Amino acid sequence: MSADILTLLQTLATLRAQQRERTAQEAAALPAAVRQRLAAHAARFAPAHLGLAREVARIEAQVKAAVLAHGASVRGARLQAVYRQGRATWDDHALQGFATMHPAILGLRSVGQPSVTLRTVRESP
Repeated sequence: MSADILTLLQTLATLRAQQRERTAQEAAALPAAVRQRLAAHAARFAPAHLGLAREVARIEAQVKAAVLAHGASVRGARLQAVYRQGRATWDDHALQGFATMHPAILGLRSVGQPSVTLRTVRESP
């Protein structure tokens, strides 16, 4: 089973590398003058993009702080700020020990579905 997963991971890594290479090839296929104009265009607008990104981040932080203080979700015309209460967590190891003396507590225990995220492995220097 583990070998199958390793094979799938290798296949996925290869496909992602092919995607990056294809993007690089497409960029390289543009004439140098076009690439230079695109780079100049991007550089010209970069400060505006950066300023806008900072303003968005600042307002997002204000919205989040205000909704946390309000304690409830707020629905706007185009955006909704969803308030979620903090999740209660328990020390599962300690509760397993407690359950040896009080097995009825195990009926109150539930375990969510596992999930998987894919992360890039950083190469050692």
